[in-house]
Amino acid sequence: TEARFHVDPFKPVDQQVQEVLAKLRPILPIRFDTVRVKIRLRAQDYPRTIGDLKAQGKLLEENWLSDGSWSGILEIPAGVQSDLYARLNARTKGTAETALVK
Repeated sequence: TEARFHVDPFKPVDQQVQEVLAKLRPILPIRFDTVRVKIRLRAQDYPRTIGDLKAQGKLLEENWLSDGSWSGILEIPAGVQSDLYARLNARTKGTAETALVK
């Protein structure tokens, strides 16, 4: 069996990687660990950050808190955890709060 995949220069790399892995899993025994990260953002940081979060992983839960901030739980591959933190810090200038969820 062959896994056929064509690279689309207009799609995000993270999305294409997930598609490639989905096609390779039936052929190769590939397993990746995932982690869940709880994230809290100020309301003004939400618009410029939410697109990146959704592109990086699967948003499992999201809530608007009484103080106006946003909170959510994101499931991502363990290998991109440091990339997520770096991207959040760049977008929010260090104001994002994160915690690993067990």
